[in-house]
Amino acid sequence: MELYILPSKDTAGQFSWHLVYGSVSQDSRPYLLKPIDPKELIAAVHKVQLQKAPPSSDQLRMLMDHIRGKEDEVAKLTAILSNNASLQIPTLSQSKQRRLAAILFTDIVGYTAIMQQSEVQALTIIRRYTIVLKQAVGEHGGEILNDYGDGSLCVFSSASEAMHCALEMQMQLQTEPAVPLRIGLHIGEILFENGKILGDGVNIASRIQSIGKGNSILFSEEMHDKIKNVPDLKSVPLGRINFKNVDKPVTVFALANQGLVVPRRNALEGKLKTKSTFAWMQNLFTSKKEN
Repeated sequence: MELYILPSKDTAGQFSWHLVYGSVSQDSRPYLLKPIDPKELIAAVHKVQLQKAPPSSDQLRMLMDHIRGKEDEVAKLTAILSNNASLQIPTLSQSKQRRLAAILFTDIVGYTAIMQQSEVQALTIIRRYTIVLKQAVGEHGGEILNDYGDGSLCVFSSASEAMHCALEMQMQLQTEPAVPLRIGLHIGEILFENGKILGDGVNIASRIQSIGKGNSILFSEEMHDKIKNVPDLKSVPLGRINFKNVDKPVTVFALANQGLVVPRRNALEGKLKTKSTFAWMQNLFTSKKEN
């Protein structure tokens, strides 16, 4: 922002001079005098209008106050325009169209029990987790769609960025105060409707997260296909898992980088189909084949 003196001519042919404060385009500069420092204003006015006496110190003080007021107004206007501009750019959560995204679910293992034992410890864990989550998701180009307090739903446009975000969070949360976090990832469509986040992909990512352990990262075969050639990401298969309210078995992998927990296949717990339900479905399919 600079101060300019702009000449103008009225209908009677008389010239007058106006102060212009702001940023001026290159096309406008030929019509303006050079930008001046407010301290040079007295000399400039006296040179243009020699018939008038130079302004007094009180007049100069009033002029400087006016200039400072204009500067504050410009700053406020800039802030308003910046805020409006950011609001006009829709985020993924504001879109009503279906989007294919890498979906990341987090959950703090045993948070309810921790809260019952020590509210101070629980609040310390939540604060640490929230700081790490926001920083990691932001750095990897993701968006936090839902914050459940002790867990979250995030989305990314890149599978590798989502996985690196998960890995970064787990590495940071191993240091004190440690946070026993489990993470599940999947690639699928998401849909926003009446403020709700819908889609089979969201449901599957949530189910995968539910069978994880503290400091583990589990993900679907769809995610594995996207990151299997990333050299710094190591994974191991856990097999085909039958989840509750999911029609087909889901092939699940675990990230096996150093420092991460890889759950044992025969010790998985979470949102799984019960053995009785699974056996009933097997009998149903068997009977259909025999008929």
